[in-house]
Amino acid sequence: MTRRMLALAFAALCAPLPAAAGTIGVFTHDYGLLGPLAGQHIPQGSITMLPTAAVVDDSPTGDRAGAFRDSFDLSSLASYVIRSLTLTLSFSGTGAAPTERWYFDIYGSVQGSISDNLYTRMPEIGILDTGTVSLRVDYNTDDADVDVFATALDTLKLDFGFDENVSGTANDFLLYDAVLTVNGAAVVPLPAPGALLAGALLGGALWRRRRARGAAAAA
Repeated sequence: MTRRMLALAFAALCAPLPAAAGTIGVFTHDYGLLGPLAGQHIPQGSITMLPTAAVVDDSPTGDRAGAFRDSFDLSSLASYVIRSLTLTLSFSGTGAAPTERWYFDIYGSVQGSISDNLYTRMPEIGILDTGTVSLRVDYNTDDADVDVFATALDTLKLDFGFDENVSGTANDFLLYDAVLTVNGAAVVPLPAPGALLAGALLGGALWRRRRARGAAAAA
């Protein structure tokens, strides 16, 4: 085994290792005034806070710019490897087309634009029913236009909001909560005993190599 090979083996033994993938964080924004997180997080935009939900509304001319904006802070996961983000919303009252057409957007890097967002149309749910909608972002959802996942990793936050593009009507719906589930892995450093063992093996190999060279020179 050459010295270079020994050095590479030692570096591999000492390098931090990713742990098994799984859920590394769950973050909840509860929009009810009487909820467990009441007052801890206030979103931006055209909203009215109720005891159990926030009223998200648009303008009579249709608001593609977004009448509601919120953000999840991911800075507590800076030391982790993030592999995917899944945002799930609970809501009611999105109505029925053609008078309502709500969209749920996760924003990319360009503020005020929808071209780099990842979005989905929200299901049509009556005011007496509760529905959910989810968006998952990862390396596969980004492309030449959409840069949502890359932006989240770069800024360590996830921005989202809504738009409703039926002109001439003013619509609203109730948003109860938003739950962000982060999938990834922690980076686990090699324990100290493992590093010591690797060093001992490397040192022993080098000592044996030098002894063999010395014996050959004496002969």
